[in-house]
Order: sequence, then structure tokens, then C-alpha cells
Amino acid sequence: MAGETPTIEPTGSLENRSAVLATEEYESFVKSCAEMALAIDIPNRLIAHAAILENNILKLSVEKVDVLTGSFPEFFFSQISGEFEKALARQVEIRIITMDGPPCPEVQQLRERFSNLKVFKLSEDIRGVVGKKIPHFMVSDRKRYRLEEFHEAKDFEKDPSIKATACFNNPTAAGALHTTFDRVIDIADPLN
Repeated sequence: MAGETPTIEPTGSLENRSAVLATEEYESFVKSCAEMALAIDIPNRLIAHAAILENNILKLSVEKVDVLTGSFPEFFFSQISGEFEKALARQVEIRIITMDGPPCPEVQQLRERFSNLKVFKLSEDIRGVVGKKIPHFMVSDRKRYRLEEFHEAKDFEKDPSIKATACFNNPTAAGALHTTFDRVIDIADPLN
């Protein structure tokens, strides 16, 4: 597939189609974009698609992954835990900041096994100020990212819709997200 540019038939923009693309079609498209490190915005409208994007980001990560999230719930983490653990085994540094409470027990168990996994949380008072202004994101190696539009906390198991964008080759945007993460981590508390 090297050298090929992934295509989608002209039945509407990718932005409008991402919510209705079959999982296999979306996964194939994302995998191609990731393998070729394409510098295009990939819209994401469903939690299932978020897992596909984040698995590909984790698979390509070499040095560092930063995650700013609500709580990393088990129903979502279970969809990316395989690639997450493989990245840790490759000695990729992974830092997580949760804004709505501790991550699921699986993350805690991995933290006990891997010293390159660091988990932080925002305190109640800081969350009230910062949490209302910062969207959730995953960013890797100052190159690739997935960035959600800001949203209030919700039950994604009941409503799996989300608005987000990802890219596998945008050092400027990824660098800005790493900088944002570094600023938030300065006011976060390590999770014991």
C-alpha cells in the first residue's frame, strides 16, 4: 500500500461521512493515513473511531505520548489497552492527566508494572477553572495527535458521538498540544 493515497468515493466530504463509515472502512483509511504519515485532518465522530485512531497513534509512538482526558473509563481503555501496553513495553514514556477522577483499574495495574507510565490528576479547585477550557487529547512524539472539541462530561456508552480531529503528521499542532500538556502537568498532582 506504500505510495498509494487512500481515497473515499465522492459521496460527501470525509467530515460528513466519518460518522457513518463502516468501522472496517474507517479503520482501513486510518491505517493507510498512519502508515504514510499523511498530513491531513481525519475527522472522528464516534467513540469506536476514537479507539481506531488512538490505537494507530500508540502503534507509531517511539518516545512520548501525552493524554489529557476525563477519566479513561474501562469501556474505552479496553479498546486501546493492547497497543497501550505494547507502547509501554517499547519504553515509550506515557503521561496521563485525568480531569474527572482516577483512570480505570487497568491503567493503575499497568502503572505498577511500568515505570514509564505516569498518571496525574487535577484537583477539584483547579479542575473547576482549567477543566472547562481544555479539550481532551492524545499527542505523540510532537507529530501525531487526536484532539476532541470541548464537551461536558457525558456517558459515552449511552451516547457514543464525539467531535474530534486527528492527524498523523502535523508537528506544529502536536507541538502546541505537548506544550499545553506540560503547562497543565505543572498544576496537576501525581496519582498515588
